[in-house]
Parts: sequence; C-alpha cells; structure tokens
Amino acid sequence: MNFLNRQIALVSISIFFALPIYGESQESTPESVEKQSETPAKIEQQPSLKLSKQAQEKIDAIKKEAKKKKDHIIQQEENLERFRTTGICIGCDLSGLNLNEAIKHLTKNKISINLKDANLEEVIIIGQDLTKSNFSNANLTNAIVMNCNAQKSNLTGAILKGTNVQGSDFDFAFLNDATINWSTNLKNATIDKVVIVDPTARFKLNSFYNVYNIWNKNKEN
Repeated sequence: MNFLNRQIALVSISIFFALPIYGESQESTPESVEKQSETPAKIEQQPSLKLSKQAQEKIDAIKKEAKKKKDHIIQQEENLERFRTTGICIGCDLSGLNLNEAIKHLTKNKISINLKDANLEEVIIIGQDLTKSNFSNANLTNAIVMNCNAQKSNLTGAILKGTNVQGSDFDFAFLNDATINWSTNLKNATIDKVVIVDPTARFKLNSFYNVYNIWNKNKEN
C-alpha cells in the first residue's frame, strides 16, 4: 500500500512540474506566432454581408437622385452668378430662384437683361425695373413678376401660365404669341398698346386688357 502511494505521489509531482504554472505566459513558438498572425487575416477575409439586388438598386437610385439634385443646385448657383454679373443667361435654368438682388445689381450698373429661352418657372421678381428686358420664349409658368416696370420688354412667345403680373406695367411690350391662361393674374396690370395672340381662343387683340375682359366675361357665363 505504501509503495502504491509513493508511486502516485511521484506521478503527481511529475505532472505538476511538467505543466505551466497558472498566470505565467507561455513561451512563444514559431507555430503559435504563425497561428496568431493568421487570425486577423482570416477575420478580414470573411465575406461582407451582401444586399439583395432590389435593395442595391434602391440605394443606387437614391445616390443618383442626390447627386442630380446637388449638380442642379451647383449649376443654378453658377447660372445666377453669370446672370448677376452679365445680365445674360440665355436658355439657362433659374427656376424657383429669387432674382430681386441680381436685378437690382444690374439696374444699378445699367446692364440690360437677356433671359431668352430661359427656364424661369416660379421665379420671384418684385418691384424691379425690367424695361426693354428680353424674356422671349422664356418659361415664366407660376412666376411672380409683381409691381415691375416691364415697358418695352420682349415677351414674344413667353409662357405666362399661372404667372402673377399684378401691378406690373407692360406698356409697349411685345407679347406676340405669348401663352396665358385663366390662372394668369393680370389684376391692376397696365397692358395697353400691346398685341397678343391667344392660342386657345385664337383672338388677335390689341391689348391684354381686352383679353382679360373677354375671358372674364366668358368665365362668368
């Protein structure tokens, strides 16, 4: 029995000295270093989560639309600056912008305005001098052009659907083939001595005033 106990004790002591003591760092071997270095690489090589084709298409569409809006804003800023400095912005897009400060600057420096073929939808122009300005074939749909002096201005072929020209003076203006409709606000506008062709009613009349009265009468009936 004593002999067996001694054998067990010897085996226990051998195992104790053969194992590393808890808390001590193991000696690094080439094999262990290689395994440790492989771990991050293996993690990096794990495939990323893939989106469905439909989800990716939606993301791409959102990015494309955001870029389009950003490019449009940048282009409009460039157009506005060119108009403010030169008075010329033929065929450019100024839609939705407030043009008052730019026109004030042009008037102060006696620079004429040429916005032929321009997109001027929903622009704001209030109380400005537009004398002899060129708005031919411009799109002024739903624009606000109130209390302006637009005498001798060229609005030939301009689109004035829903345009608010209340209180503006269009004496001697060129309005041949200009497009207006029921939503065009002509209240208190001076519109004598101009010629207009209404493409809807096909009236060739001597003034906006007559067109307004005829349309108003037809509307009441």
